[in-house]
Amino acid sequence: MKKVQTTINGYVCYSVENIGYNTIKTDPASFCADSLNGVYDEASGTCMEIPFPGNMTNKTVTMNVAGAYKEIFDDCEGDFLNEVYNSFAEASGDIASTQIDKAIDPEDQEDKEGSLRPPLKKPFKDGGKRMGKDITKFVKETGSKLSCKHVNRMYYDVKEAVCCGIFNGLFNFIGSWVTIGLLMMFCACPAGIRGYKRFPTNEYVEKWHRNARRKYYPDEDYEDSDEDDDDEEKGAGGAGDIEMRKNPLGYNNVKSWND
Repeated sequence: MKKVQTTINGYVCYSVENIGYNTIKTDPASFCADSLNGVYDEASGTCMEIPFPGNMTNKTVTMNVAGAYKEIFDDCEGDFLNEVYNSFAEASGDIASTQIDKAIDPEDQEDKEGSLRPPLKKPFKDGGKRMGKDITKFVKETGSKLSCKHVNRMYYDVKEAVCCGIFNGLFNFIGSWVTIGLLMMFCACPAGIRGYKRFPTNEYVEKWHRNARRKYYPDEDYEDSDEDDDDEEKGAGGAGDIEMRKNPLGYNNVKSWND
C-alpha cells in the first residue's frame, strides 16, 4: 500500500510542473494564440501583443512563457521573469492616461459642442502621465520583491504542505476503505459461502434445543415427533453437525452436559 501511495504522489503531485512545461513547450505558438490571444515570434520564442487584462489600455504585454515558467519552477536562472514584470509595468503605466483620455477626450468627439477646451484638458492629461509613471515604478518594485527565488520558495512551501499533509491524509482515508472493501470481496465473501455449507441449519439447531429441554424437562409437552429422537441417535445433520458440549441455554440443574 505504501508503494501505491508513493507512486501516486510521484505521478500526480510531483509531476505537475513537468506536465505544464511540456504543454507549453510542445506547441508554444498554439498556446500563445489560444490561451493568451497573442502572436508568437519564432526567432525570440516570445509571445507578443498579448492584450492587457481588462482591456484597460491599448498597450500590450510581451513575455517568454516557456522561459519564465522554467525559470520559476526550476533553478531561477535567467531574466525571463523580470522581462515579464517590465512589460506589465510599461503597459500598466498607460492605464491612467488611457482612461482619462476616454473620459475627457473620447475619439471622434474632440470638437463636439460642450467638450473641454485643450487648455482645460492639459492638467488632466499631465496628471494621468504622472500617475502612469508612479504605477510603472510600483509594478517594477513589486517585481523586485517577488523575485524568482521568492516565488519559487512560496510555491514549493505550499505544495509540500498540500502533497505531504492533505494529500497523504486523504489517500490514507480512501485507501483504508478500499482495503476493507477488497478484504470483504476476496476474503469475507468466499469464507461466508464456504461456511454456509458447514454451519448447522436452523432446523437442526431447533431440534437440538428441543432434545436438550426434553432430557432435563421430560414432563413438558413437545410438538415434535419421535423422528427427532431417531435423527439424533442416527447422527442426522450431515456435514453441518457440530458437537455442542456446553450449556447455551443456561440450565442451572445440569451437573454434566454429556449425561
